[in-house]
Amino acid sequence: MAQPKEPRGSVTRPQQITTDSLGNVTSPESFVMNSKECGVRTGNRLGIALGVVLVMCLMASCWREGKLLRASRPGVTVENATELLVALPIENVGQTDARDVTVREIELRGGRRDLPVSLPVHLGTIAVGGRKVIQIRFNVPGLDLSKVYEMESEGQYRGRRDRDRDGEDREREFRFKTILQIPPQQPGSATVNTNRGPTNRTQGPYPELPQAPQREGNENQPPTPESSPHVVFPKTPQTSGVKDPGIASYPGIAQGGAVGFVTNTQNGGIANRFPPDPSGADSGGSSNVVLSTGNLYTKYSTDGGKTFTSITNLSTVFGDSPDGGYCCDQVVHYIPSIDRIVWLVQTNQPTDAKGNVTGGNRQRVAWAKPSDIAANFYTAWTWFDVTSGFLGLGNDWLDFPDLSTANGHLYMAVDDATKSGLVVTRVSFADMQLPAGNTVSWDFTDPTKSTSAVGSHMTQNANATMYWAGHNGTGKMTVFSWGDTSNTYSWRDVTNTTYSNSDYTSKDTDGQYWLDPRIKADSVLGAAFKPFVGLVQPGSPQPPNQIWFAWTAARDNNFAQPYVRMLFVDDQNFTNVGEFETWNPNYVFAYPALAVNSQTAEVAISLMWGGGGNNYMNHAVGFPQDFLLYITTGSNVTFTVNPVGATQCDDASGGLVAGRCTRSGDYLGLRRVGNSSGLFGTVGYEINLNDPTKSTDCLKAPGCTQNERWVIFGRPGDVSPGPTPPIH
Repeated sequence: MAQPKEPRGSVTRPQQITTDSLGNVTSPESFVMNSKECGVRTGNRLGIALGVVLVMCLMASCWREGKLLRASRPGVTVENATELLVALPIENVGQTDARDVTVREIELRGGRRDLPVSLPVHLGTIAVGGRKVIQIRFNVPGLDLSKVYEMESEGQYRGRRDRDRDGEDREREFRFKTILQIPPQQPGSATVNTNRGPTNRTQGPYPELPQAPQREGNENQPPTPESSPHVVFPKTPQTSGVKDPGIASYPGIAQGGAVGFVTNTQNGGIANRFPPDPSGADSGGSSNVVLSTGNLYTKYSTDGGKTFTSITNLSTVFGDSPDGGYCCDQVVHYIPSIDRIVWLVQTNQPTDAKGNVTGGNRQRVAWAKPSDIAANFYTAWTWFDVTSGFLGLGNDWLDFPDLSTANGHLYMAVDDATKSGLVVTRVSFADMQLPAGNTVSWDFTDPTKSTSAVGSHMTQNANATMYWAGHNGTGKMTVFSWGDTSNTYSWRDVTNTTYSNSDYTSKDTDGQYWLDPRIKADSVLGAAFKPFVGLVQPGSPQPPNQIWFAWTAARDNNFAQPYVRMLFVDDQNFTNVGEFETWNPNYVFAYPALAVNSQTAEVAISLMWGGGGNNYMNHAVGFPQDFLLYITTGSNVTFTVNPVGATQCDDASGGLVAGRCTRSGDYLGLRRVGNSSGLFGTVGYEINLNDPTKSTDCLKAPGCTQNERWVIFGRPGDVSPGPTPPIH
């Protein structure tokens, strides 16, 4: 790497600090700054201070002046044995925009750069809190998969120092030294670990404890490197549309007769807690309990979702405020075989008076019989804390959880955001039925083996095996499998048609932007096990079942708007047996969640749609291969927060609109209702003006409110089953 030239005129030369593999500063003491001076955020969901382990990438540069940009953890993969693919994010961690960002040098020791074809690369403006990603390809003769490689990049930008925001807008230089570690290659396998501890029981309601401020940072994880373009299956030729079901009262059948709705209940929301990351589950049956959650609030219904009771301070249920307080992502699930509703609650990491992270956090997993919830919500729950330390992960930040089940276990997946890997844990149904106070066992995987799947969700409606997946480049997916009775899990790659993951911006009717997928733009958020249903000739083997994986892909030359892409994998040979796109040239489809009718093996979907300049963000449901989805919400404005005083500002415009925090996210849930095989429950959300005659902007009084909607849908025969056929 050529040394930077001596500064001339108004150029400020960077002071570089390097760190070792544990993040410890190794450069001279005179260059050591604290995390605030280096532009590293602490005390929120990006609270990964300089001293924590960065497994996939080590950001090894920091400046005494400028302090706006850093190279964060990249995505890394291998192609054709000698090609090293890197997706390098450059983030603005300062307090002012970085303009005219230009990368003029990129080098890898022992490798030849093939992409970008030429330098410099002009990235334009990187807004506060934003990032731009450079896709890089090196040819590395004799590429060693076990070796750690070092990449250097340098360039310049124009900006002001954070400590002098009114100072001169000067040209400043940056230089990043990034350590690249190649993720585990396929095929592979590993043995799970096990830990155990006693469960607890709620005895509330307890007095309210003070709630810590919400710190919903929604940090970005390493992006997916772009693979060489190739086609496995052609583009789905037919577009998908959306339609108002036109139902005057519930239950009812949508116009056209393809889908029926049991209910679509507006159960309210909380204006300043957005995005809601909603989840819902319904026990059905005689108890008919529904649990619906969003960020930092819970609602429950004992009449099948007609009416809801809200709980906004969870200390009244559990009697404590652990770690840094209850945080954000909640997930719920119902297990028919043991009649338990499961409720997962996440906490923040604790911090000191200066906002520095001082410990790990936890995923509190609680379960209860629906009848006990209906009798007394506050005394119904048995719970267990899966902490960072319990999983052997020290003070790592656990985030973005998910729940699912196989034949005999409850599975929980959660990101180890510090290591940028996914941890999958499980507890047996037998342990969950023990009285509170008994010891239960949890098996769990190693997050460093599942870095490609960070931000992904697990398969719904699994049977004997749990599956999850993540992208290993945009041209292949790594599929993980864990037998329900096994103590080992394995992974292998499946080739798919390449897609784009670079441009997700989407404008609403009011000119604001709503789409900016996190934790990872193309996380596999939808996954479902689709069993083979049909007749088999005597003596013939049963055809394979399928595992469906769905994610949000970005616009490209084939798709004018971001869309939902699906990959179908057979469960015997782990090959690509089909692909499908839910797309429309005029608006976006995003955030897919999947579930399966166990009798017909038909896949249902819940997703968000909108944008294209003519549509607000809204929710829709249906069956993707109908090519028509039904609208369940009625947003009439883009949710917006004033960045002044905001604890976290997520700008979905990529810097195109200043002074506003706008973003939807981050996932939806879709679950079968009770014991029903063909009814599906989901929570959508909408943004409504409080009084459109006085204001059409969330930032102007009386503002706007986020409302959740509890929706149950299915085929008409499942919503309104006909009489039982006579027996002949």
